[in-house]
Amino acid sequence: MIDLQKNTRGEPLTPYNVTHPAMKKLNAFFLDNGLFTYTRWNNFTIAPPLCITEAQLREGFAIIDRGLKIIDEEVEG
Repeated sequence: MIDLQKNTRGEPLTPYNVTHPAMKKLNAFFLDNGLFTYTRWNNFTIAPPLCITEAQLREGFAIIDRGLKIIDEEVEG
């Protein structure tokens, strides 16, 4: 699980039980790039299979890295 924050003080991107519009964009980006996650409120969870290869892990992390640019646009400060 990766929790996302709205500023450098570490405040969550959204309050508990609220979804930020950027999270919808992030989830769509992940799906469009073949990464299946559980996205909720200010976090997303990934549960790769135990048989995943190193190359597949690297590909998944690269997709996450690119997708987090969507959230970077929302971060204050």
